[in-house]
Amino acid sequence: MEMKISTRGRDSWGLTNGHRVLKMLGDIEDTGGPLLPDWVQDGDSVIVHTRGASAGSVVTANSHPFLVKGPEKTVCGVHNRCLYGWEELKKRYDMPDYAVDSNALYHMIAYDLPTAEVDGWGAMVWFEWGEDGS
Repeated sequence: MEMKISTRGRDSWGLTNGHRVLKMLGDIEDTGGPLLPDWVQDGDSVIVHTRGASAGSVVTANSHPFLVKGPEKTVCGVHNRCLYGWEELKKRYDMPDYAVDSNALYHMIAYDLPTAEVDGWGAMVWFEWGEDGS
């Protein structure tokens, strides 16, 4: 899998089990990943993502996955491709100053904002759980 996903993006990579996140800068092949950290337990589902920067600079904070804690739920996910008008949505809903469209998207999900207003395309996958952990 590592060899296949590195062709998608070489700027950074990350992984999550939904509750914890590991993010690394650089090509997944050059940084020795994805060796699973000890906090990933047998049987955990894991999402691994490589990023080719299309919005925002190449820094750890802009790497996927994004973990966003809303008032009633937490989401952690990744997204490939692009969103349009996300900076306007950021202003309209008084979101933090995210530099990456995917982070704004997961904020909207975590805060139950109207995702029907999101315009774009691509693929996304995420973990979601409520305050009680379910």
